[in-house]
Amino acid sequence: MAIGSNPRYLEELRIGGGYGESDDGGADFEKNGDISTDGHVTLKGVLNAGSTPQALTNAAGEIDGTKVQAGTIDTAQLANDAVDATKLDETGDYTVNDLVASGSITASGGSLAVGVSDAVRGNISLNGGSGSVGGGTLTLWNSGDDDSYTERYVLYGEPATGNLLLRAIAGVSGTTEDVLLVDDDTHDCTFTKDVAVKGGDLEVGTDGGARGVVTAWDGSGGNAPGCIKLASPNGTPWYLFVEDDGTLKVHNALPTQNSDGTVVGTQT
Repeated sequence: MAIGSNPRYLEELRIGGGYGESDDGGADFEKNGDISTDGHVTLKGVLNAGSTPQALTNAAGEIDGTKVQAGTIDTAQLANDAVDATKLDETGDYTVNDLVASGSITASGGSLAVGVSDAVRGNISLNGGSGSVGGGTLTLWNSGDDDSYTERYVLYGEPATGNLLLRAIAGVSGTTEDVLLVDDDTHDCTFTKDVAVKGGDLEVGTDGGARGVVTAWDGSGGNAPGCIKLASPNGTPWYLFVEDDGTLKVHNALPTQNSDGTVVGTQT
């Protein structure tokens, strides 16, 4: 924007009662160019910002104020780092009703709060891509024991099967372990690691509906029977298992062969 060759100079200007006036408010124009106003700013043209003024839709534009609130922000209309989240208010907070992103959004600190407590229900939707790329992905990062910041859990829909998979990715090498699988068709859940119920009861099946079955499979090698671990009142563990011929036995250690333990009903 160009200015004429003979501009009129004005050192300072106060409109209304001035900025912060308790009755009606107003605006202050300082000689260094600062503008403070209690009213609204309506702009039909382009807002240029930055040390080398550029349109706010370019990367150089920054907003620094008390709070920026908007209806919908479409990041496709912003070039790369056009809006610096740390500049959106004094604490780095950013409030928006709808956020449409065509690229990635990175929050270097703080929390993501969706919805309003006791008012608007929050909802996060992770859409799947097109073709065979699978469902949306939720990644939870963790510094891990080696403090490498590469420990993470990834929850996503498998591209080929549509199953929901929770996978642990550990260490710098990226070693992976599947933790939970939810079948896309039956919705059956398969845990590949231990499951601990820290409180309450474990109930299998439904009364008068689906019969409950608890299965404890044998291990490899033909010498590791499935068993049920029971703790006595003083905390001593006992293991209930069966021999190959169906004989029910109990042992004070994890059984590794048919001859371990004592036949139930013959203990002295």
